[in-house]
Amino acid sequence: MAPVSMAKLSLVLTAVIAGVIASTGAAQAPGRDRAATLPFVSPDGRHVVYTHDLGNRAADLVVVEASGAHPRTVAHDTSGSVLGGWTAGGKQVAYVMSSGETTTLFRVGLEGGEPVRIVSVAGKALRLSNDGRRIAYSVGEWTRNRLTVAAADGTAARAITDSTAGYFNVAWSPDDRRIAVTRLDPSRSLAVWVMDADGAHARSLGNFPDSVGRPQWPTWSPDGRRVAVQVGRYDREDHTRDRSDIWVVDVASGRATNLTPADEPWLDETPSWSPDGRTIVFQSTRSGRFELWRMNADGRSPVQLTR
Repeated sequence: MAPVSMAKLSLVLTAVIAGVIASTGAAQAPGRDRAATLPFVSPDGRHVVYTHDLGNRAADLVVVEASGAHPRTVAHDTSGSVLGGWTAGGKQVAYVMSSGETTTLFRVGLEGGEPVRIVSVAGKALRLSNDGRRIAYSVGEWTRNRLTVAAADGTAARAITDSTAGYFNVAWSPDDRRIAVTRLDPSRSLAVWVMDADGAHARSLGNFPDSVGRPQWPTWSPDGRRVAVQVGRYDREDHTRDRSDIWVVDVASGRATNLTPADEPWLDETPSWSPDGRTIVFQSTRSGRFELWRMNADGRSPVQLTR
């Protein structure tokens, strides 16, 4: 697979299965030019960081208040590979940028300024743990790699999976003891797996019928008992038939609940919980293009945050 931008990672990796962003003569997917995508709520709940696609592969990393107000750009990437996150406590933005097979983790203030490099690794899909002490990333091709955990400075790296599948969309549990991750198996089927941070007790999370699609992009609830995911089905030939929803899965039982059932063929994707567990921020095409929305944790009272 050719190198892809982290900013478009969610849809690109779904394309391995269903050709979400394949260029065809049929109806096209929603435009991503000037779109707001990939939100991450800060640990204190006061801010959201997201990727703002600018077209021509370029992207900004933008921080807004929880209400969507006071947007400010804190990083820019001409290749569109920037993906946001947070340092422990949410006092700074942590973000990654990719170049070839190397991914670099930076931190920067909430108002921008000179970024500080934390670590560079020969890997993909890098995520910083909540306490800032460890990183997780994948080593290998997108379709076959090893999920790896290391200290935040890149030392003591240890593979916690074999290379029979592909792993991406890493999410650390609130206590950093477990990892939820999207897994692409050899048959090109997507699933979300949960495992201990050392790779033990790995298992698939939830059971989704083919009619609703396949899950990816996990995010933990603050109490560590549930994982929100996007579950979608995508049509290579006709993107007007694409549909994705936000589901919540109980980690202990595997019981899954759709939070965004609707008649409209929206793409509701990339959920991120607030630290009090009351709301979820996500990207959606409800307005015609991808923008950020916030809803209650039961799916009610959706509000558009960006325009």
